[in-house]
Amino acid sequence: MFIQNIGELLMVHHIVKYCSVILLITLVGCASTIERTSKNSSTVVAENNSDVKLTIQSIPSSYQAFSGSFSKYLSVFGVGIVATDQCDDDKVIHAATIMFEYLDNNEDGTPDNRVVVDKLVEKKSVLVIGHTQEFFEDFDYDTIEFAGFTNIQDLYNTEIVLPGTETEQFDATLEEVFHLITHVGYAHVYPDIFGEKRGSSIANAMDVARGGYFETIPTGGPKQGYPSNSWYHYTDDTADYATQITEYFYWAMTSYLGVQANRFEDIKNEWELNTKEKLQTGDFAIYNLITNGTYHLPTVLPNGSYLVQE
Repeated sequence: MFIQNIGELLMVHHIVKYCSVILLITLVGCASTIERTSKNSSTVVAENNSDVKLTIQSIPSSYQAFSGSFSKYLSVFGVGIVATDQCDDDKVIHAATIMFEYLDNNEDGTPDNRVVVDKLVEKKSVLVIGHTQEFFEDFDYDTIEFAGFTNIQDLYNTEIVLPGTETEQFDATLEEVFHLITHVGYAHVYPDIFGEKRGSSIANAMDVARGGYFETIPTGGPKQGYPSNSWYHYTDDTADYATQITEYFYWAMTSYLGVQANRFEDIKNEWELNTKEKLQTGDFAIYNLITNGTYHLPTVLPNGSYLVQE
């Protein structure tokens, strides 16, 4: 769930403490790919050790509001990522890699939608990675909010799953990073299309997917309280209408990209159209939005390897 402002933070899914990482990318020659070094290393370099370097650094002066709790910083096209000292370097770098892949999905080294990235930067969007949920429950957000950082998305170190890990756990990085991009970026750049408000194109599509317009979670219906003709039935009673849209966007996009294809049994109580084919036939309104090339949304699922083609 996206943290829409600091005051709502404890009502939602997560946030972070001590982190600082700066992404240094140098493009030299042809293609290169970001790979990870050992768990305790703070630097990731390309296969040829020269083309791409991703380095975790200390909190910069422009992010001093985070320095009391975070020690690691990384920048993705100017969008900040901070993490607590207890967070694994590999996982912080993985989060940055996923963000790069979402924003530069064709991996040519530049954002696919520069206007969206500029909006994320303008609104001081930050992905905050904390080592535990308890950290966020005790964290004092007043200093961060006073410094103007009100667009924050949290992610737990324990929720991040590195590529190649043998586990059935889902990598929450794919969700939380996408929430930040859509809630702060797309919703503000295209308010009539992706705005998280009643009457936008995505809100109209969601109302159909939920079986009607509901400002709050409905009750009495056969599908988690929703009507029988619904296929999206989000039940978190702390989620307002805007958050419902944030989550709907995520489910539709990741189903289109293929990540939900084998998760139907795990997610069916909330989301039924878990494949691209189901989405195309069952929810054409959202399918048409996310495949419209005007908005430069991802067409390839991020896989944790950011390959830059010159």
